[in-house]
Amino acid sequence: MSDFMFSFIPVTKENFKEVTRLFDRTQDDWVETPDQTWLNHILMTEGCEALLIAEDAGTPIGYLQLEKEKAPKNVYSLALFLSKPFRGKGLGPSVLKDFIKIRPKTDKFVAYIAESNFLSALAFVKAGFVPTNRTDPDGQREYLLEQPV
Repeated sequence: MSDFMFSFIPVTKENFKEVTRLFDRTQDDWVETPDQTWLNHILMTEGCEALLIAEDAGTPIGYLQLEKEKAPKNVYSLALFLSKPFRGKGLGPSVLKDFIKIRPKTDKFVAYIAESNFLSALAFVKAGFVPTNRTDPDGQREYLLEQPV
């Protein structure tokens, strides 16, 4: 029996259809459907990756996206996307905690979350991230959530 509730599978050309199925615009109007441009960015950009999230039974429920910050060294921005049927069930904090446990090579994670996305911010706070106020380059107020690991 695993100590983790979730597994994390790197997104590849082979399993990309699973990601697009989870976020089909006909079923989900909140998250943009990842497209070929997104996949190319994930696969070709150094320091960028996406991981398909699966429950312990193997059911895919969403994905995590990571991008290495320009500075400081070994800090990654982290975004969590859960498919519509899995939102509002309290899974977000558990996904984040499981993922952080398996990433020992990362010094810190940050998450940039729009102020209007309160439930996402709450999931990160419940996972141990500390909110600080910030304004993005477009002038929109966001939460900057930091997780020292």
